[in-house]
Parts: sequence; C-alpha cells; structure tokens
Amino acid sequence: MVKWIKAIWNVLSRTQSVKTEPEPIEETEIVTRYITSSGNMKASGVKHQAFFPRPDPNYGMSTSVFRCEKMTEEEVSENHSGFELKAGHKIKGLAKIKVDDICAIATEDKSYLDVVPEESDWKWHADIVGWPQNDKSQSKLLCMELAKKSVLDKV
Repeated sequence: MVKWIKAIWNVLSRTQSVKTEPEPIEETEIVTRYITSSGNMKASGVKHQAFFPRPDPNYGMSTSVFRCEKMTEEEVSENHSGFELKAGHKIKGLAKIKVDDICAIATEDKSYLDVVPEESDWKWHADIVGWPQNDKSQSKLLCMELAKKSVLDKV
C-alpha cells in the first residue's frame, strides 16, 4: 500500500516540480521500452508491435522509452509503479536496445530514427522519433528492425 501511495505522489509531484534541462542521450546508452501486453512478446524476444509509434504533437509520431540505466534502483522501482498506475497495466517485459542501434535504422527517404529526451511527464524518459508520417507499412519495417536489435527481459 505504501508503495502505491509513494508512486501516486511521485506521478503527481512530477508535474509540479521545477523542470531542468534533460541530460543529453549518449549513443552508447541502452533505452528500455516497457511492454504491458504479453502479445508483444515471444519466446525468442520482442515482437515488432511493441515498438509501433503513436501520434505525437511535437514529432508527428514517437515511441516512448525510458533511460533506466541512468536511474537508481529506487527510481526504477518508483518509475515502474508509477507507469503501471498511469497506464492501468502491469509491466510484463522490458525491451532493451542500444541508442546507436536505433539511430542506425534508416527510413525509406534515407533519414534515420533518433532518440530525444522528453521529460515533461517522467524523469529519464525519451522518445524514438523520425518515423515516416502516414506510412504504416514503412513504420512496420522499422519496428521489425528495432525488435530484431532489442533484448527482452521478462518481468
């Protein structure tokens, strides 16, 4: 019970805290995509659907990831609890992928995916951006590349 109260407090207090400039993302960093559906996992790893982008007012489309290796153990625990509370789903898996692997994936028009810090709701949060606009088949191919390069940790 105390864990959930603390998680609620952390989620609510994030919107009221003083914002600082997020730390730049390093190419050697590993970012984590939280997976809340067992349908996005398979025995050999992550399914491409886990990375499918959502509409984003700043970038057109983006995929949310977390910079868990930058967090303390306590921050990871609080982050997981707060995320589950906000999402309304338990985290079932963690898809981990290196930033330089993401940034090496080219779109059809020869531009590349990128990872940018985005901490408006969560500390140590980032978005995968650079997705093709209005082209689901091209996005699916990019998601397949991300899934191939990611490692699944089941929770």
